[in-house]
Amino acid sequence: MTLAVINTYQDNQLVLISAGTTTEELSGKALRSGKLKDVFFRTVPNVAVHAQSLVDYLSNQAGQKQVAILYNHSSPYTYSFKEEFTKAFQDNGGKVVKQYSLTDSEFNAKKIIEELRQQKLRQQEEIALVLLPDGQVTNSLDNAIEVIKANNNSNWIGASWSLYSPKTLAIADFKLLEKLVL
Repeated sequence: MTLAVINTYQDNQLVLISAGTTTEELSGKALRSGKLKDVFFRTVPNVAVHAQSLVDYLSNQAGQKQVAILYNHSSPYTYSFKEEFTKAFQDNGGKVVKQYSLTDSEFNAKKIIEELRQQKLRQQEEIALVLLPDGQVTNSLDNAIEVIKANNNSNWIGASWSLYSPKTLAIADFKLLEKLVL
């Protein structure tokens, strides 16, 4: 939403304060269009801060060196989060082994988990999952929840705040959430 209206606010010198926009696209002094951005403020940290926290936990606390990222490639929020996470994870010595679209029309959580299990057996190294659903504008949250269920608490799962939802909490088996970090 904020990306859609920022230029209108900027052109009319109206202040825009967002309590939810975290995309890196709105960070810095200028917009991608090159215009100076002097009317936008946010009350939440940008995705770089959240991504770094997730990298720190998965790398240092959970000991994960490889991840597969599942995100919505057409969402500025999840794309930005994926980019920031990838950069920070690789800077920390980690490797992104696979990327999947949570909005693929033929999305199959069980197939993805099985593919990652086979890769884990070949490499003899665990692969954590990073789930980055959008703000419930697509089916990506539902697909992310299916991944949690299919994972069956096997791999660590790191996720963005957008997974913090009543739908996630409605998973009847809390054992599936023991290795989930938001």
